[in-house]
Amino acid sequence: MKLKLIAFFVLSCILKTHSQTVEVIDNNTLMPISGVEIFTKENPDKTITTNVQGKADISSILSNDEITFQNPKYTSVTYSVSRLKSMNY
Repeated sequence: MKLKLIAFFVLSCILKTHSQTVEVIDNNTLMPISGVEIFTKENPDKTITTNVQGKADISSILSNDEITFQNPKYTSVTYSVSRLKSMNY
């Protein structure tokens, strides 16, 4: 039986010169989560996946649409861009 946690917690989005990077961590352990698929409803075929450090460059999919974070071991969550910004992005 797979452990299902309540939610992902997007700890930070680090702005770089031409990229926007999110770091996805486990809300309970504060450890990075690799293999998280990130996509928008607008373009679900364009998926970005977090690396071993739980980071992914989302500059190519960032839009006014909602962004979904999905991993089989966790409950999927969807945030609007404005919500991500309010989470210190």
